[in-house]
Parts: sequence; C-alpha cells; structure tokens
Amino acid sequence: MNLQTRIYEKQGDLSGSEKEIIQGLLSSAKENSQLSLKDLSKKLYVSESAIFRLCKKLGLSGYSELKFELSAVSSIKNHPNNNFVKEMADLTTNTIKQLRP
Repeated sequence: MNLQTRIYEKQGDLSGSEKEIIQGLLSSAKENSQLSLKDLSKKLYVSESAIFRLCKKLGLSGYSELKFELSAVSSIKNHPNNNFVKEMADLTTNTIKQLRP
C-alpha cells in the first residue's frame, strides 16, 4: 500500500497537527525524503516523536519507510498525468482550514 492510500484511509483518524505534518511532508516530498528525522522535525517545527508517531499511525514501520514512501511520492508527483498528490495536499489544506476557528 502506498503513502497516498495510507493517508486517505486514515484521514478521519488524523488530528489537525498530524494533517499539518502530512501537508508539510507532501509539499516538498523529494527534499523531505533526503532529510534526517532530526532535520525534518526542525523544518516542520514538530518533535521527532510526533513524526515517528505519525509513521506508526499510518502503518509504516518507521521513519526509514516514510523516507522511502516520500521518495516514491516525489516520482509520482512529477509525472504529468498524476494529480493525486496535489489533490491530497489540497484536501488536507481544506480540512485544516475547516478545523481552525
């Protein structure tokens, strides 16, 4: 199961902060796939444990698998006929906007 499918299936169980993390992850998937957990947590202004918990919530084995999935997303994202990542990012953005007062 790929990352997009995992996110889609779990979107109802994700908190607002988890959705923001996902939005940050997907917005620069290729760059993020090359960062260490420490560097990514600094970039997204969240704790390392928040990212690791999100990995587990999405059914990933850990951060290494997330990096692999982000790399795959970036290659799909660059494919001209695929709008799934953009649609997921837009959906996440809209959800976050609705959750904010």
